[in-house]
Amino acid sequence: MTVPKKYRGLMIFKKFLLFVLIISFFTGCSSFKSSQKTQSSSETSVPAADYTFETGDADSLMTEDDIKSLEKIYNNALNSKKKGSRKEALDYLEEALIIISNNEIKSKEIYKNSDDYNEIVDFILDEYKNLMNEQLSYDNKLRKSSSTKTESTKKTKTAYTSKYKPLKLVRNSRVDKYIKYYQGRGKKHFSLYLQRMGRYKPLIEKILREEGLPEDLIYLAMVESGFNPNAYSRAHAVGMWQFISSTGRVYGLTINNYVDERRDPVKSTRAAAKFLKRLYNEMDDWYLSMAAYNYSKRKLVRAMKRYKTRDYWKLKTIPRETRNHIPKIIAAAIISKNPSAYGFKNIKYMSPVEFEEVHIDKCIDLAVASKCAKVDYLKLKDLNPELRTWFTPPYPGGYTLKIPKGRKKIFKKNYAAVPDNLKVSKVVHRVRRGETLSIIARRYHT
Repeated sequence: MTVPKKYRGLMIFKKFLLFVLIISFFTGCSSFKSSQKTQSSSETSVPAADYTFETGDADSLMTEDDIKSLEKIYNNALNSKKKGSRKEALDYLEEALIIISNNEIKSKEIYKNSDDYNEIVDFILDEYKNLMNEQLSYDNKLRKSSSTKTESTKKTKTAYTSKYKPLKLVRNSRVDKYIKYYQGRGKKHFSLYLQRMGRYKPLIEKILREEGLPEDLIYLAMVESGFNPNAYSRAHAVGMWQFISSTGRVYGLTINNYVDERRDPVKSTRAAAKFLKRLYNEMDDWYLSMAAYNYSKRKLVRAMKRYKTRDYWKLKTIPRETRNHIPKIIAAAIISKNPSAYGFKNIKYMSPVEFEEVHIDKCIDLAVASKCAKVDYLKLKDLNPELRTWFTPPYPGGYTLKIPKGRKKIFKKNYAAVPDNLKVSKVVHRVRRGETLSIIARRYHT
């Protein structure tokens, strides 16, 4: 059929429009497929690790299932304890700690939203702490007895004959990669870490020696935080040794409205030493122990079983951060022992931190305390990074404050002259289920 001339232009336009629509349809389909492909590939590249959770609203994250799960695990742990299986009880409680840690990583406000949750968490942490201390004491006795037998047969002594082996600093391609990184892109930050190391090295190494641990474990703190007592990670880990609050509480660190002892270089190092001892007593290998410190002991053991190896360098399914953790620590140790050989010359190390401790019986403004010690306010605050407020905690038994070395005598003299109206006793107490006024009054001696 012949189309009249006047309609030919309209027909051509319709065909062109249809052609454009068809092309658009197929282009859209292909772009949709490619976007799906890109999305799925990006999703699989994200490691399934504890620290990958996003922060969010604690109310939306808290569920009754979490509480029920924790209660069930806690009861299983108590039953195991009654049967005399301390290790099985610890395994149950560590399973609970993973749930608590994941909740804490999701939101730092997690403890403010549910009294029932707080109660079961407190039970779990207290029970784990007690069992862990019992197990650690038992392991130390075994280690001491075995080392005594070895010494009596060999009649020789090494640097760590009492308990723990030294940390080996191996060189391989993965370690060399981070040596080059610290010499290149990471040089600015690593130079700062070296400067701070001058401030904290004598203190940390002294504590590690007292705990019978290798002094080279100091480089774990170097990689974790760069020796910054106020370091804070996206997983809400705090301090030089990067404790999350639940783990910190397990190892004896107080965290409340007044103090966060994860920031205290002395107390956090003692807690880290206790934690590392516990891991080493189970792993019997420093690389595995430090990897478990960074990741999760249970998940690390699972990876070891999967690959049927105790060789840290052969574990491939652990997250990238943990795979790189040990090479970073070894690289940091190698450079720190001879910085000039690796291009770090003229490092201005900070002066070692030195302090004395004074006991304060009442709550006092830090500005008043600094005047008593005749030191700058900021210097006093720097010596006590654990303090979260501008005054000392109003604890019934008082508080121990760090002041610069050589100022104890003058502090005591000036503090005795401080008028009572500048000393305050104040406590904020969160009432728990089952507490009465008489119980609270007895606790605070009032």
